[in-house]
Amino acid sequence: MHQTSMRVMDIALMLKPDMMIHSIGLENTVFEKNLAEFLKSWCHFFCLHLSPVQQFSDELDPCFITIIDEPMNAHILLNDIMKHHTIKTYIVDSLKRYHAVDDIRIELPKCRQINYDETMNSRDSFTELIRILPHVTVRMLLISTMESLSHDSQRYLGNFIKRNDLPIPFTYYFHNNESNSIQYKINFNPLAEIQCLSTECLVIQIGSSTALGLGKTSLLPYIFRDKRKESLNTLGTQSIRSGCIDTLFGTIQIDQNREKSCVIFDVHGTLLSGINDTIIRALQQYVSLQFLYVTQADLDSKFLPYMINSSLSKPTVVCIFDEHYDAHLRDGHTNPIEQFRNRYKTEDWPHVHWLLIPTKNAWLRQSDNQQYDETERIQSLRAQLDRIFLRIESAITRQPLFRTIFAVQSLYWSLHKGTTSLNCPTYYFKIEDRLKQLFDPLSDTTDNLLIATPISYLQAKIRQSQTELFGKYTADEVARYERSLKTIDRISEHTQFFIDLLTKHTYIEMLISEKYLEQWRSIYESRLQSDLTSEKHKTIQLTSELKRIEMLQKQQTQNSVELQQQLRLAKENYDRSHQKLNQIEVKLMNIDITIGLFFDEILAVSDFNSNLRDPLSIELLGKLAKRMTEMMHRGMAIHVLRGRPLHCESVLLKILLRNFNKWRNRPCIITVIGEQSSAKSSLLNTTFGCNFRVSSGRCTMGIYMSIIRWKSLPIILLDTEGLMSVEESSTLFDNQMVSMAMLSSHIVLINHKGELSTELQNLIGMSFYAKLQLKDAPIKPKLLFILRDQTDLTNKRIFFAQLAQLKQNLNKDAKFLQISIEDELNISNDDVVPFSNAFSNDINPIFGETQKWRNKSFPVEIQALRNIIFRFLSMNANLAAYEDFDQVYTKLSNYWATIDKLGPVLLASKNLLELAMMNEVRDIAREIIQKANHQMYDNGQRLIKETIADIKNNTKSMLTAAGFANASDDFNMLLNRQLQQILNQAYNEFDVKTNKSYYLPHIKEKVKSIIEPRLRFTCQSTRQQFEDDLHFVSQAALVKHAQQKLIDRAQEGFDQNKTIGIDEFRLNLENDYQSLLIECRQQLDSLHEKEDDITKKILTFYKNLHDRKAANPTIGDIYNLLPKLDVEHYKRYCEKFKKNWNQISQFSDMPRDNIFSVAANRHPSSAQTDLETMWIDLKQKLKWFNNERSSEKNRSILWSVFSVVLPKLKKDIISLLRDRKLSYTDPETLNAVISYVENSLNMKEIKDYEKDLNLGEVVTDFVIISLKIFISEATLISDDNYQKELTQSENQLRDWKTNIEKQFESMKNSFEQGQYEAEEIGKQIFAEVKRLLLTQVLRDIKADVMKNKFIIHDHMRKNAYQQSFHQNNGANILKYVLDINRYLQELSLEEILGTFRNVVNMHMNYLDNLLSTIFYTANNAIQNHAYNNISSVYNAVQNAVLEVNLLKKMMHEESDMEFKLVAKMNLPIRDPTQFQLGFRNILVVFATHSNSEKEATSHLLRVTAFDDCKSTIKRRLGCEHTCPGCGVKCSKPSSHPAEQVKKLPENCKCTTSECTCQEVTYVDCISHENDYHIPAAFYGQRYYTTHKPYLHSCYQQWTTVGVQVNENEIIHPKRLYYNQKHLQWYKNLDNLANTAPDKDDPYPPEEQRRAWMTVRHYLTAKYNMNDYKDDEYDETFYPKDFSAIPPDFQITWKDENIDNYS
Repeated sequence: MHQTSMRVMDIALMLKPDMMIHSIGLENTVFEKNLAEFLKSWCHFFCLHLSPVQQFSDELDPCFITIIDEPMNAHILLNDIMKHHTIKTYIVDSLKRYHAVDDIRIELPKCRQINYDETMNSRDSFTELIRILPHVTVRMLLISTMESLSHDSQRYLGNFIKRNDLPIPFTYYFHNNESNSIQYKINFNPLAEIQCLSTECLVIQIGSSTALGLGKTSLLPYIFRDKRKESLNTLGTQSIRSGCIDTLFGTIQIDQNREKSCVIFDVHGTLLSGINDTIIRALQQYVSLQFLYVTQADLDSKFLPYMINSSLSKPTVVCIFDEHYDAHLRDGHTNPIEQFRNRYKTEDWPHVHWLLIPTKNAWLRQSDNQQYDETERIQSLRAQLDRIFLRIESAITRQPLFRTIFAVQSLYWSLHKGTTSLNCPTYYFKIEDRLKQLFDPLSDTTDNLLIATPISYLQAKIRQSQTELFGKYTADEVARYERSLKTIDRISEHTQFFIDLLTKHTYIEMLISEKYLEQWRSIYESRLQSDLTSEKHKTIQLTSELKRIEMLQKQQTQNSVELQQQLRLAKENYDRSHQKLNQIEVKLMNIDITIGLFFDEILAVSDFNSNLRDPLSIELLGKLAKRMTEMMHRGMAIHVLRGRPLHCESVLLKILLRNFNKWRNRPCIITVIGEQSSAKSSLLNTTFGCNFRVSSGRCTMGIYMSIIRWKSLPIILLDTEGLMSVEESSTLFDNQMVSMAMLSSHIVLINHKGELSTELQNLIGMSFYAKLQLKDAPIKPKLLFILRDQTDLTNKRIFFAQLAQLKQNLNKDAKFLQISIEDELNISNDDVVPFSNAFSNDINPIFGETQKWRNKSFPVEIQALRNIIFRFLSMNANLAAYEDFDQVYTKLSNYWATIDKLGPVLLASKNLLELAMMNEVRDIAREIIQKANHQMYDNGQRLIKETIADIKNNTKSMLTAAGFANASDDFNMLLNRQLQQILNQAYNEFDVKTNKSYYLPHIKEKVKSIIEPRLRFTCQSTRQQFEDDLHFVSQAALVKHAQQKLIDRAQEGFDQNKTIGIDEFRLNLENDYQSLLIECRQQLDSLHEKEDDITKKILTFYKNLHDRKAANPTIGDIYNLLPKLDVEHYKRYCEKFKKNWNQISQFSDMPRDNIFSVAANRHPSSAQTDLETMWIDLKQKLKWFNNERSSEKNRSILWSVFSVVLPKLKKDIISLLRDRKLSYTDPETLNAVISYVENSLNMKEIKDYEKDLNLGEVVTDFVIISLKIFISEATLISDDNYQKELTQSENQLRDWKTNIEKQFESMKNSFEQGQYEAEEIGKQIFAEVKRLLLTQVLRDIKADVMKNKFIIHDHMRKNAYQQSFHQNNGANILKYVLDINRYLQELSLEEILGTFRNVVNMHMNYLDNLLSTIFYTANNAIQNHAYNNISSVYNAVQNAVLEVNLLKKMMHEESDMEFKLVAKMNLPIRDPTQFQLGFRNILVVFATHSNSEKEATSHLLRVTAFDDCKSTIKRRLGCEHTCPGCGVKCSKPSSHPAEQVKKLPENCKCTTSECTCQEVTYVDCISHENDYHIPAAFYGQRYYTTHKPYLHSCYQQWTTVGVQVNENEIIHPKRLYYNQKHLQWYKNLDNLANTAPDKDDPYPPEEQRRAWMTVRHYLTAKYNMNDYKDDEYDETFYPKDFSAIPPDFQITWKDENIDNYS
C-alpha cells in the first residue's frame, strides 16, 4: 500500500457529532451478566446523562473555568455520585492540578467506610454503588468524565489527560440507557485538538488472542524510555478492557543523539471482528511502526499474516512472549524466533523484525537473586530493542507522515462504509494553503512584524521614540514611522486572516494555524538561539579582556601607548559583539510570530479603526471579543499589558471585559510575580486550572489575563513578565511591574525559588513607596510568598522566620517614610507557602539514564495554597475595589499609565534603603545648594547691573541680531565662569560633608549630580532676567538707532546740499523714514518671542523644577505626581484637548453662576449644550474616572471641574501675569502655577470624589491645561508687548520725522528756530524729570512697604476680621469669605495709603521748584552765550541742568540714573541773537504746560506706584492657602517647611478627643493653620440632602458628625474626613477641636451669627443653598434687625484703582 495523492480534509464534516463518535451495538452475549450489570451501574452512577443540546453545545463546560468550591473528600465524592451522577468537576480539577486523578483514587475507597444516611437517594442505590467502587479504575473515571461533557469539552479534556501523562481512552465500552445495551465507542473527540496537526510517528501495538494477559502494555516503558509504569493502563477487569484502545505519547531513543516522538495506540486484548478490526486497520495504514505480540501458539494461527498483510511495507516488530525467556537468555535453548522465521520464510516480509520478550509470569517468578535476574532481563530486552531501532530507523523515516487524526477518522468511515481500497491520501487542510501563501514569503531576513502586524509595530516604534527607557531614534526615523502609520488605511492580509479565523472558522483550525506557526518558527529559531548563545559567550570573554586591560592601565604609573591601543581594540571588539547580540535579538523578535502576536494586532486595529477605509463594525468587534474570550478559556490568554513599551488601552479589550459583567458579582484580581523562568505561569495553571501557555513562543512579556470563577466570585488572574530578566535588565522595569501588581491586586502571589531574597525585599519596598504616592489605590493587597523547590517542608518555622526578617527589614528601610508597611500591604506572619519541586529527576539504576516525573506531593501543596487564598477571599468578600469589569479595565489602564509616566521618577531607586539614604544625602546637598544659590543670585545680579550699564554706554553693538547674540554670549560666558567657581566650591563642600563610609558611592554620585542642575536653574533664572533687560535695552537701542539714523541721513543730505529746498528735503526724508521703518520692524520682530520660544523656555523651567523636587519622601507631594515633559510630550498631551481648547477657555471665562445642572434647569443653556458636547468628546479621552459605567456621576464631576475648578485655576494663573505683573520668564512664576494646580486638587469638587478619580491622570491633565493657559497668556502678553513696542517705535520714529521736518523748516528764520528748539528741549525736560521721579518714587514706596510693621500677614488677618465681622460690614464680610487674599491686599493698600500719598506728595511738592529751576537754568544757559549750531545748544542746556542741586541730589541717590537731552539735526544758526530771542519761548512752554505735566506726572506716579505697591504687598501677606472647610487664610508665612502630622487609619471610628487606633502613623506634610475659623456655610458648605446652610465651624462637632462626600460615601467622624481629604489643615483643626473656647458651643460667636444674617441671602443664592425660613432662626441668637445684603448685591473692590480709596 502506498499513498498516491493529496487530498483536502473537510474539517467541518469531520467535526460533525456522528462523525466524531461511532457507537457499535454489541450482543448481550459479549459480556457475562455480572459484567454487563457492572457496566450499567457504573454508567448510571458516574456518567451524567446529557440532552442533545448539552451534548452538542459549543460552549466550554463550566468545570474548566470554575474552581471547586471546597477541597474534595470521600463524603463529597459520594454525595456527588449519588445526587448528580458525576464527579467530573473533581476529576477535571485533579487533572488541572496535574494530580492524575490520584486524589480521587485515594478517596474512593474511603467511601466504603461511610454509612448510609437519609440524605442519600436510596439505600439500594447506595449499596450498589459501594459494591462496584472497587472495580472502578482510573480509565473508567476518565471515560465517565468524557461521557459527562459535551463533544467540544471532550476535545478540550484530551489536553489535560495528555499533560497528566495518562492514557487517553480512544475506544471503550459503554452502557446506553436508552437502548439498555452495551456499546463499543470509538471517540475521536479527545484526540481532535492534540492531534489535529501532527509531526509525530504513529505507533500501534496489538497482540493475538493467545497473548492476552501476558503484559504487553507493561512492556511500553522499555520501548519508550520516557514512559513510566504509573502512566500505563493495566488495571481493571480484563474483559472490560479487551479490544479497547488507549492513546499514549512517548519517545523512541534511536541513539544518544536522536529520538523520535510518537503517538501510541495501545490495543488491549486482541483483534475483535466487527468491533475494533476496522479502526485498527485504519490506524495501521498510517503507522510508522507496529508491534505485534504473539506466542508460540500463533505459529499456526492467522494473526500475523492478517496483521502484516493489512499493512504492507510497514516496519513491524513481532514480539514473541516466551515462558522460558530467562533460560533462552542463558543456556541457548531452542529460540522461538527461529521457529517463527522458519514458519514464515516464504513470506516477503523484509520489514519484519523479531524480538523475544518475557511474559508477565517471568517477572513474577521468584528466584535466589531476583533483582539480578530482572536487571539482566531488562538490559537484554533494551539492548535488543536498540539494535532493532537502529536497523529500522530509515524505514520508519520513509513512512508517509501521519499528519492528523482526521486522516484516520476519514479512512475509518470509508472502511466502515464498505470501501475496500487501502489507498490512503496525504491529507492537508485548506487553511494550510492560505498559511503558506501568507508566511512562506517571510523569513528571518524580511521585516516580518512590519509586514504582518504593521499597526502595532509602528505604534510601538513611535512610542519607543517617546520613551527614555528605549534607545534614541533620530527625527527622520520617527517621522518615517509616523508617515508610514498615517498611510495605513486597511488591515494587513495576515491580520485579516486571523480575524476571519476567529470569527468564521473552528477552534481546530486555530490550533492548526498555531502548530503551523510553531513549525515555521522552528526553521529559524534553533539556529538563531545557537548564534545568540555563542555570541553571549564571546561577549563575556571580551568583557573579561576589557576589564583585564583596564586593571592593567590603572596599575601603570605612566600611560602606555601599547595598553591604550589594546584598550581601544578591546572596546571596538566588545562594541561589535554587543551590536551583533542586539541584531540577533532583533531577528529573534522578528521571527517570533505567534497567534498571540496577531491577537495584539487585532487589539491595536480596534483602536486604529477610525483610520481604516473599511473599519471593523460594532457587531464584528463584539464577535471578536466573544471569540477571544473563548480562546482565553482554552489557553490563549488575553495580553492585557503588551508591546514595547508596554501599554494597556484597547477598545476591543474593553468590550471583551464588559462581556463578563453578566457574572454580576464584583471581580477580584490575583496576580503572580516572580523571577524570569520561575514557573509563574505553571503555578497559575495548576492552582486555578487556567491554561496560560508555558512553552509557545518566548517567555511572558507584559501581563496576560485569564478569568475564572470560584463559587459566584469572578477572579481575574494576571500573569506578569518575569523580573530580573536579561531582556529587561532594569531595576525600574521590575519596580514598575511589582508596583502594578500591588496597586491592582487583592492577592499577589510572589513566586520565588529558594529563600526570600534581598532583591525581592527591594522590589516590595519600592512598590510600597509608589503605592503611598499614588493615593488613588484603595486595595491593601494580600501578599503570599510561594517558595519553590524546597527540599524540606517539615519545619515551616524556618520560612516564617525568613518572612519575619523580611518584614522587619522592610519596616526598617521604610522608617524615613513615617508609615508602616502593614498599613498598605497585608503580610501575615504565616504568609509563606513552601513548595517542593513539581518534578523529580533520578538515575535509573538499571539503565543509568536520567528519568523525570511529576511529584505527587506538588498537587497536594497546590490544594493547600488554594485553601489559603479562598479563606482570605471568604473573609474579605465585601472588599470593594472594582464595581464591575468596566472598572477593572479603567483602573488597570489608569494604573499602568500612571506607573509608566511617573515610574522613572518614583521608582528609579533600587530599594527603600537607597531611597532613604538618597534623601539624607539630598538634605546635605540641599543646604549646600541653598547657600550656593544665594551666592549665585547675588553674583548674577551684580553681573547684570554691570553688563547692562556697559551696553547702555555702547548701544551700537545692539543694533543687529548678531550684536544681541554676542552680548548674550558674553554675559553667559561670564555667568558660566562664576557658576563653575561656585559649583567647584559646592562640590568640595559636598565631598567633605558626605565623607562617611555608610554613604554608598553611587548614591553620593547620584545626588552630587543634582547640584549642578539646581545651580543652573538659578543661573537660568539670572540669564532670563538678563535677557529681559537686554531685550528692553535692545529695543530702546533699536529705536534710538533708527532715530539717529534718520537724523544722520537728513544731516548728510543737508551737509551735501545746504541749499536744498523743503520739498526735496521732505521727499528724501520720507524715503529714509520708510526704509528705516521696515528695518526697525524686522529688528523688533527678531526680538519678539513667539509661542514656540515661550513654550520651550517654560518647559525648560518645568523640567528643572521637576528634577529638583520630584521623588521626595513627602506622602502625596504633588511633585511626585507630575509627569516628565519636554516640548514633544507636551504637544502630544495637548492633542487630547485639541477640539476642546476653545470650549475649555469659554467655560474658564464664564461666571460660575451662569452654569447650572441639567436637573435644575429643564431648558438647557448653550453652556450646558457645550458641556454635553465636550463630555461626549472627552469621556473616551480622559482617563480620570475609575468607573466608566458611572456615567452620570462622572459627567457631574466633569461639569464641576469645568465650571468651578478650572475657571478658578485659570483666573489664578492669569492673575499671576496680569495683576501681579510676574514675568513668565521668572522660574518662580511657574512654581506658583504648580501651587495653584495643587490648590485645585484640594478643592471640594475634586477632594470629595478622590475614590472615583485616577489622581495621576487628573494631575497630568491639570498640569497640561495649566501650562497651556500659562503659555497662551504669556504668548498674549508677549504679543501685546510686541505690538505696543512696535506701535511706540513707529510713533516715535514718525514723530522724529515730523520734528526733523519742522526743525529744517524753522532754519530759515533764526527766531522761529529758537522758538522751536525751546519747545523741543522743554518736552524732553518734562519727560526726563518724570522718568527720574518715577524711579525714585517706586524705590521709596517699596522701601516703606517693606519697613511697615503693620503690613504683615498676622496683623492684616486680624484687621480684616475686625473690619468685616466685628463691624458687621456686609460688603467687607463678602470680601472676607469670597476672596480673603484679595481683601487682605485691599486692606494693606489702605494701610499704606498714607505713606503712599506722602511719598508721592513729597516728590510732587518739589516738582514745581525742580521744573522751574531747570527751565530757567536752561534759558540762562542760552541767553548767556550765542551758539551757531543746534548741537552746541543742546550740550549747553544739558550741562547747565546737570548742575541743578535738586537734580544732582536725586541722581546721587540713584547711581544708575542720568539726565540726558538728545539733539536731532545739527543745523546752523544763522542769526544767534535772533535764536536767543526765540529760545526765550522755553519759559512760555514751562508756564503753559507745567500744570498739565505735573498732573500727568502725578497720575503716572500714583498709578504705576500703586501697581508696584500691590506686587510688593503680596509678597508680605504670607501663605495664600485657604481652609477647605470655611475659606479662611493660612496665618503662616508664605514659605513654611513640612512637619509631622498624624495619619489616621482609614477605618478609624474613634469619637474620643484622641484617636486610640494602633495603626496611627505620622507623615511629613506642609501644614496650614488659622485661629479664626468661621461657619462653613460662609464657604458654601451645606447639608447634603436638604442643602441647608451648615452653621458650624470646621472644628466643631469634630467627632460627633460625619461628612457625606457623595451619594455613596459618608466619612464619619468629621475628624477622619479632614484627615483623609485635607491633611494639610488637619493638625490645626484637631488642635482647635480640643482647645478652642467655642469647640462645644452649639452656635457660632455672636459677630459671626450677625454676619451670617447680614449676608445669608447673597451666599445662599450663590451656593444654591436652601436657606432656613425666618421662623426657623432663633431670634435670640440670630437677630433679624440688621440690614441684609440682597442676592444681587455688587461687590466693589478698591484695589483695582488708587482713586477708589477716598
